[in-house]
Amino acid sequence: MHGPSRSIEPIVSRGSHSSEDTRLHGRWLLLVRTLWVVMVTLSLGLFLTASARYAPQLIESEKFLHAYLLHPDPSSSGYFTSQIPLAFLFVSSLGLLIIVFTSISSLIWIAVGLVIFWRKSDDWMTLLVAFGFIMLGVAFSPQLYIMYLLADQHAPWRLLVPIVNLLGWGVIGVFFYLFPNGRFVPRWMGWLALCYLAFEVSESLPSNSPFSIEQWPPLLLAFVELALFISPLFAQLYRYRHMSSLVERQQVKWV
Repeated sequence: MHGPSRSIEPIVSRGSHSSEDTRLHGRWLLLVRTLWVVMVTLSLGLFLTASARYAPQLIESEKFLHAYLLHPDPSSSGYFTSQIPLAFLFVSSLGLLIIVFTSISSLIWIAVGLVIFWRKSDDWMTLLVAFGFIMLGVAFSPQLYIMYLLADQHAPWRLLVPIVNLLGWGVIGVFFYLFPNGRFVPRWMGWLALCYLAFEVSESLPSNSPFSIEQWPPLLLAFVELALFISPLFAQLYRYRHMSSLVERQQVKWV
């Protein structure tokens, strides 16, 4: 009668113990919170600036299509669209809907990250998760494309955008290696996480740099990308089947 409860007890206690191991206190808590706020402010500042640059183009595109559908004659609509196929305009409208949808999805990821930070900001793993959600929203948004366009035109953006991109993809990768308890499982996954970060640094370098991935042989690049893509998934599967507590397994399912 007591066998099942005894087998479950170590798993539950291990999960609660790992939660205590990730708590921050005193100066470390203040330092990590400050660093988190600075990085998020920088990332969201670029995101909002790119959104402000992008919104007028989307509005103009929608007006363009609306005017054509109501008044195909350019003398009536004010838009010289008579030479543009109607199918192209519908494709443009579909693209607009996709952009709006992905932008809303990005805002949801960002909002979730901010809520997590607001509710529990004294745990470094929770802060990593919150930052990862926010950077997922930024990295997969259409605004990232605008950021790179602005980077080609303005020197400050040329420095800031690669940093934000490196932070985003770097944290996202490490997040999947460490989630949900902040430990590398198996332990040698820590070396792969370092390789992943080194790869992201190399990817952020200018293409003419000897350390840029642009200088790598295509076959080697494809192999490294595949290995770094599979390894965090393997880590999550191994952790889920062999090491996770009941609570941690539920957290993995949510993500």
